[in-house]
Amino acid sequence: MKNNWKKLLTMTSFLALVTFVLIACGSENDASEEVAWEDQTINVATPGSGPPYSLIDDEGNWTGTEAEIWAEIVERTGWNIDVQRVSGNAIFGQLDTGRSDVAANNYALTEERAQNYIYTEPVYADANTVATKGWNDEINTLDDLAGKTVGVMAGQAADIPLTQLEEEIGFELVRYEGTGDAFQQLEIDNLDAVAGPRSLLNEYIERRDVDFKILEENLSATPIVYFLPDTEEHAQLRDELNVVIEEMIADGTMGEITEKWLYTDMTKNLEDVETEQE
Repeated sequence: MKNNWKKLLTMTSFLALVTFVLIACGSENDASEEVAWEDQTINVATPGSGPPYSLIDDEGNWTGTEAEIWAEIVERTGWNIDVQRVSGNAIFGQLDTGRSDVAANNYALTEERAQNYIYTEPVYADANTVATKGWNDEINTLDDLAGKTVGVMAGQAADIPLTQLEEEIGFELVRYEGTGDAFQQLEIDNLDAVAGPRSLLNEYIERRDVDFKILEENLSATPIVYFLPDTEEHAQLRDELNVVIEEMIADGTMGEITEKWLYTDMTKNLEDVETEQE
């Protein structure tokens, strides 16, 4: 009888030990879901191909809106980031394979991207608008485009509202491979007007000193966000990024950066956009 009792005690102790180990392992797994991003290197992918958003020169110097925004993020968080120069077409592939944690290059929030990636709160909103020659007093509003020829980059955010307005207002829409191609066609008087992001129009006017006038009326306001892989760990990083972004908008830092590089405070457009995500 004593031996049976001893065996029962031994078995009970063994089961208790197993239970303790399982609970401990479960606790470790729960803890592992939380990533201390301040102890990690955050890989930020950007084309780095040109101003005003992101330019990385041959010596590795990073300039543009993204460079200054991320410098401020690092200053406020103490994070260690590795800036990866990746060609534009490959950046989202970097997120897919986990080689990059964040995609940064004035990326607009689109339905397709929202289906495949998680994203931050908007850092600002880039207005899509129309420009014409400065001497052209016939075009001052969108309705004045009737009977005119308007250029746009195929697939660019401005292409969508223009396609809807083309038949309604009655103008000819001409699509180009790049935004710069369309701008050049207006410059040499092959078009009556062009459409594109206000930021790029401002930069083009400043850089080339051309006589363009930008209409006050916008086609749309596109939220600019950072995209991340759709994982629990990156959702945590997204949430931490949101805190910093909101602070930078609230204290005016984001507005100052966009005004420096994009010639206007792009945060003023944020009230016109909606970016809810689950």
